[in-house]
Amino acid sequence: MEISLNRAAEEIRKVSSEHGFYAGWGNVPEKLMLIVTELAEAMEMYRKIKLGGYSLRVSLEPHPILPLKNQEELISKFSEELADVQIRLLDLTAALGIDLEKAILEKHEYNKTRPYKHGKER
Repeated sequence: MEISLNRAAEEIRKVSSEHGFYAGWGNVPEKLMLIVTELAEAMEMYRKIKLGGYSLRVSLEPHPILPLKNQEELISKFSEELADVQIRLLDLTAALGIDLEKAILEKHEYNKTRPYKHGKER
């Protein structure tokens, strides 16, 4: 089933609202920091993956000491945290009436016109 970002955002907003969570202009800073928190949690999962000697590509050989199950669990948790980022972002954009699809497409078209690394040498 194909779904647009805006429709996904509306569905996420509906579920969030039904579960007692409010998002709106009055608490944008709180909602943005919750998105940052989810990113931080994803970073922690990434660190655990790398510290375990794992790769984010499960198809590679497993770590010689730690079992593959640990690698798969960590990658699953990493994916879950990234999903949380998207869910919180879509919830916020729907609550604020932002057309995220339009904004992404416009920004993508603009980015195509920018120089390599936005003109920075490094």
